[in-house]
Amino acid sequence: MYMTYVADSPSLLKESRPFGVKINISSEFRPTWLVRTSDMERVPGTEAIHGYCTLSYSWNYSGDIFPGENGKYEFFDHGKHRIIFKKNIKKRNGENDEGEEQEKEEQEKEKADPSSFLDHHEIKEVKFEQLVQQVCKDFDIDYIWYDKICIDQNDKAAKHAEIARMHKIYQNAFYTVAMIPEMAIPDKFKDTSLTWKDSFTTITGGDFTSITNNDEVEEKRDIIKKCLVDIGQSQWLRRLWTLEEAIMSNYIVFVGRNTHLWDTHRMASAARSLGFDNEISDNLFELKGRCDRYSANFILRHAHARSTTKEHDRAFALGNIFHNLMDVKVDYGLPLDTVLSNFYSDLIEKDLSVLCFGKARDTYKSTIKVIHHLPSWTGIEGAHVSRELKSQLKDQEIQGIIKIDRRKKVGTKRDDDDDNDNNEIQKDRLHLNNIRFIAAKPRHFPLVKEDLNIPFKTPFDTTMDHRLLQIRDIGTEITHYITELTSDPVQHEKMDRQMMESVIPPGRHHPVTFLSLMEECDECMILDLPFSMGVKSPSSRIYPVIRKVEQNGQGGDSSLYKSIGVFFFRCRSFYLHRRPKFSKFTNDVREGSFVIV
Repeated sequence: MYMTYVADSPSLLKESRPFGVKINISSEFRPTWLVRTSDMERVPGTEAIHGYCTLSYSWNYSGDIFPGENGKYEFFDHGKHRIIFKKNIKKRNGENDEGEEQEKEEQEKEKADPSSFLDHHEIKEVKFEQLVQQVCKDFDIDYIWYDKICIDQNDKAAKHAEIARMHKIYQNAFYTVAMIPEMAIPDKFKDTSLTWKDSFTTITGGDFTSITNNDEVEEKRDIIKKCLVDIGQSQWLRRLWTLEEAIMSNYIVFVGRNTHLWDTHRMASAARSLGFDNEISDNLFELKGRCDRYSANFILRHAHARSTTKEHDRAFALGNIFHNLMDVKVDYGLPLDTVLSNFYSDLIEKDLSVLCFGKARDTYKSTIKVIHHLPSWTGIEGAHVSRELKSQLKDQEIQGIIKIDRRKKVGTKRDDDDDNDNNEIQKDRLHLNNIRFIAAKPRHFPLVKEDLNIPFKTPFDTTMDHRLLQIRDIGTEITHYITELTSDPVQHEKMDRQMMESVIPPGRHHPVTFLSLMEECDECMILDLPFSMGVKSPSSRIYPVIRKVEQNGQGGDSSLYKSIGVFFFRCRSFYLHRRPKFSKFTNDVREGSFVIV
């Protein structure tokens, strides 16, 4: 597929470029190769004395793609990308009054007669490199890095080495240009020069005390919302490598067909004010930054919903994101199951939040669960919790609890291999040793799903919006509750009105409990591995849930268990204790060791 780009397009919001985004950075790191944008020649990275930028895009839009031999893809660029130039465009410097007046007249004519767009523009068909060059010219970028040119695709050793340090390449760039050809404003709409003060009025429909019903404001509001939706539905937001690039970037500018938008915290607030749910807002605006502040569950939630051309890249791209926790060797010659198994095993040894997943909602579309045979504890069958989690255990406690057995046989038949020896496949086993737990019986809520769809008023908008409310939304479907953790159970049968609120206020000593389970079971084990959800939810904890596995009559092995979801626990006493013990709420606390497959 091919892109169209209107040269010298306006910003969707005026003054949206972050202050000081292009200054001399202190880092001396440079990629091996960069592209000099004046002539689009590949040059040594050391030539960029004052720094460089990076490009992020989906390969789907770089030209024609065809499947080749050995699972590889062939790319052909027939020069069908389009750059649209304005005729008689005013010069950036030294424009006289007469020229400015002429420019205004041309804009007024075009605005009055949108059908005359082509009369005021010329179209040039170019190759991808020329389109990139024009974008760089518009943003005053002297040097840029992008994989198509800066990674030697024919040199295996050089390619693997460059992929292994892509996190450094994006971290040390001024900013990243994300190509979003799906994003566009109507050709007839020209007034995008809103200040931040104006944009607040536009986005929220007025200040906190009044509402503006101006048609022009509504039009601008709709256009901003459309552009955010365009980004949210773009190919760029569905690819795994662009996830890494977004997380590692200092700043991102989304460049569309005829407008651009800087990714800032202001726009994150705008997205929520416009009615976007947390899932879209997090996808769009809260991925960039230092990767060491993200827990494993948060990254895996996004990664499992994205696709990649080469399945090995599921480990290699994520290995770059978690470079501070592990060292992933890039080797496309290794078997895929081995590469993925090694990645998840290395990750969970460093971050137990891998276990924090539950039943996926209908809106969550996984791209991995039907592809690979991985252990249950990797969470690929469900959806990881969307909140940032922090373990309440000390590092030395975690090291004493966890152990991985690599590639052990498991008594489960592979669906696509009836002749598998002893009907067993090899998977890494997770050993959790000497852990406190409680056995619980999951109970269904008496509520029906439709009962949760009620009018809800946002803090910034007085209009009513019908959407499914969640209790301290963790991004998964709530399926069950339990009564085992208190001698004075919450009357869940009477919670139908309470569940209509955004937050259920728990008692000081009597918790509110929820589970998100991927399958039904008569009894489950809630492991005393507590995770908090940050300062915004000090009264809440999340715990992994497992159940015993039927072993089809095979003996000679200890009991095996399967990860099936999470337990969500709210109690006011959590305000006062970093890690309240289960024994505070029930006398039936046990200790055991588990082998999870």
